[in-house]
Amino acid sequence: MDIPGIVGVVHMEQPYGLVDFVQQTGRGGRRAGEVVESVVVMDRQKARLRKQSGDMEHLNHQAMEWFVESVDCRRVSLGQFMDGEGEDCRVERGELCDICRAKHDESVEEDDGVEVVDGVEEEDQQQDGQENERQGRQGDENGMGGSNRLKEYVQSKSEALAGMRRWLDEVADHCAVCYVKWHQNDCKEKFRKKTAHNFCQCPVIQYDEYVAWRRQITFGDFGCCWGCGLPQRLCGGWESGECEDKDKVMPVVMMVGRSERLKRMVLEEFEIDAGDENGYVEWIGRSRRMYEEDMTNGLAVWDLIIRQVCRSNISR
Repeated sequence: MDIPGIVGVVHMEQPYGLVDFVQQTGRGGRRAGEVVESVVVMDRQKARLRKQSGDMEHLNHQAMEWFVESVDCRRVSLGQFMDGEGEDCRVERGELCDICRAKHDESVEEDDGVEVVDGVEEEDQQQDGQENERQGRQGDENGMGGSNRLKEYVQSKSEALAGMRRWLDEVADHCAVCYVKWHQNDCKEKFRKKTAHNFCQCPVIQYDEYVAWRRQITFGDFGCCWGCGLPQRLCGGWESGECEDKDKVMPVVMMVGRSERLKRMVLEEFEIDAGDENGYVEWIGRSRRMYEEDMTNGLAVWDLIIRQVCRSNISR
């Protein structure tokens, strides 16, 4: 979504992680000069952390809890986790967060004549510096030194989603199934032209067979576009229903059942037997959290194939 004019974002519960909070808040302020007010509405229940989550998800989740519970500048907390550095709102000369705004209002009411340098009270600057140093020490003691790892995690997530989009663009004028087969056969250039046809003319999977197979799949809510099978971040036709990438993802997921090599790959990665068509079809539609996005098992299979089989084209 890239819609100008959004100047307020309301989170109706504590976001799962700090990365999620940043992404959700980032829906606003798309027009130059816009200021976004981001409000988190919470009850007494904290967002649940899945026990099976990886280290980075745990760190992301913990970062959000620290961010919400902070009694100091939120910009400092956010910067420390996302970039490894954090500066006070007034040092950054940006919009004040709720905490800095409250402190500013109090200082105006209780002005005691402290010398002001460049619009910032000298005494407050010293206190802010001491407080930032204290937060840095406390962060290391509490495991917040993992901010660099979180930054790497955010970057790897962005790269993964960009790799998905790049692959879709590459197969825009090709049959996705034949394109994967081409990669399985060492990408010999003389055979590339055999992939340049619409999936309806695919010699590997008959289109009528695919339509019947596709009808068996019921996706979990909000996991993907029901038309093309892509997540919202990648599907341009999520709302209109006119998917430019139709028949690029699900045919690849279907072809797993036709390839012993791909079946072994999926079995090793997900412990699901793609040879059991009924079980595989039911599993494909289930929701799955992947790259901090709501996706499906089918998307996870497709992602695995384009990363491992077509890695040369998505890694650059």
